Order: sequence, then structure tokens, then C-alpha cells
Amino acid sequence: MYLNLFHKEEIKTLEELIKLQEKNTKAHFPKAIFKYSQTIKRADGAKTLLRTIFIDGYPTEEYTGFIEFKDFFVFIVLFSPKELIRKNIRKLENILERIIPGRMDQSPALNSKLKEFEASYNDLDTNKNKSENLTKQGDILASLKRYEEANFKYDKAIKILETNYGAFKGKLRIAFLIKTTRKDLVELVEKFCELEPTNPTLATELLELFSIFKRSSDAVYFLRHEANKYKNNSEAFGNFNYHLGLLLLDLKRNSSAEKHLLIAKSAFREVFQKDHIIFKYIDKNLKKIKK
Repeated sequence: MYLNLFHKEEIKTLEELIKLQEKNTKAHFPKAIFKYSQTIKRADGAKTLLRTIFIDGYPTEEYTGFIEFKDFFVFIVLFSPKELIRKNIRKLENILERIIPGRMDQSPALNSKLKEFEASYNDLDTNKNKSENLTKQGDILASLKRYEEANFKYDKAIKILETNYGAFKGKLRIAFLIKTTRKDLVELVEKFCELEPTNPTLATELLELFSIFKRSSDAVYFLRHEANKYKNNSEAFGNFNYHLGLLLLDLKRNSSAEKHLLIAKSAFREVFQKDHIIFKYIDKNLKKIKK
């Protein structure tokens, strides 16, 4: 088992968290099957849930126990041999029942770590290492909600290394946190997408940010914009249309979703062999629309 925490920002309910995780999982495993069931009841009344995911190729099912506390979610993921699953689920439920929420002031530790990065900066010998150091400083400052200082570090990191993916992503996250308007996001989103327009992970992470901060209409706008921008790059054109199709499908705009998935399929045919896995994903989603 492993444990993870998800702090409440724009995601406020367990239902929203589950929906986001299911969407992200299906982006990589379209045939994944999800099953939800009730589990133990906690004495403090905190909401709990047990989820099972069936994924082809995994040696066992994936079991996850969730708890929703006031300021954050806890989820514990279990993998187990089938012959021990009942015993291990009882162990998982025992943890769900007994785990105690708390609050820890991380600012002293974060400030200490920030000083370490600042002190080591001048000793670094390459631009890449210096840029990564500044990005880590920016990440810490963002965690401390010192957004203006964080952006200064990110900008300095990008000035040293123009392709610094982490720094651009950090700037985007801050932009969402401070509720930057669509108009003021344009330049930042374009520069982020220019880093790796053919990379599906970039499009997925961009979509995830828009989704977390409940800005789906902006996501549609930017994915369309980027797709049109890369009409002469078949792989990038297909990438943005594919993710736009997934978003529209999630928004239940099926006819538009089908249109963009077909556009993506046509674009990918120009650059990939017919047995490439992306075509299986596209066909799976097209069948979902027809149902």
C-alpha cells in the first residue's frame, strides 16, 4: 500500500476528485473499469469510499480507500495477490478507520529548504543546473503562497534555460491560483505549448490544470487555438485535436468530440504506423460516442 494526500483547492468534494482521477486514468488506459463500494464508517463522520480499478495488463486489480477531511483528501492505494485480497482489504479498512487528520506548519521547513537552494546556487556549474535550482526555489515560494517572488524565480529560470518545462508549469499554476483572465493567459499558454507541441503529456497536464480550476470553456478555447496554430505539423495538430476531443466528450458535447477525434485520427495517419496505440484509444472513444 502507499498513501497520498490531495489538498483542497479548487477540487472541493470527493466526487470531484474521483471524477478527475478517473478521467486521467482513462486517458492512459481507455479500457479501465471502475467499481465503487461503501466501506467502513468513521467515528468522526468523515466520508469514506472504496474503489476498484480493473486494468488490462496489471497483475492485480488496484484498490483505493478514500477519506475526505475538512481541508484535504487521503487516499491509500493497495495492490495484493488475489489469494490475500480479503485479508489485505481488511488491513486497508483498518487504516481508513484509525487514521487521524492533523495540521502541520510547513513554513519553517520550506524556508529552510529555500535557503539551502539559494546558498548552493552560485556553486552550480551549468545553466541547466542553475535553472533547475531556481525552479525549485519558485516551487517552494509558490507553496508558501509568495506568488510574486515565485514568478520572479521562474522567469529567471526561463531566462537561463528557455525550455524549462517545470518553470513554465509553475507559472501556469500560479496564474490559475490568482484567477488570471483568459486574455492574460494567452501568451503563457502559447509559450508552454511551444515547448513540446507533439508531447501528449504536455496536453494532458494542461487539461488537468484547467480541469482542477474548473475552467473547461477556457480549455476548449486554448486547445482549439493551439490545434489551428499547428495545422502544418501533423503530430502536434493531432495531439491538440485528440485532447480537445477527450475534453468535449467529457463535457458531453459528443458531436463536436467526434469531429475532433476524427481530425486527430486523420492527422496521426500521416505520421504514425497503423498499429500505433493512439488509434486504439481514438477508436475506443469513438465507439463510446456511438453508444
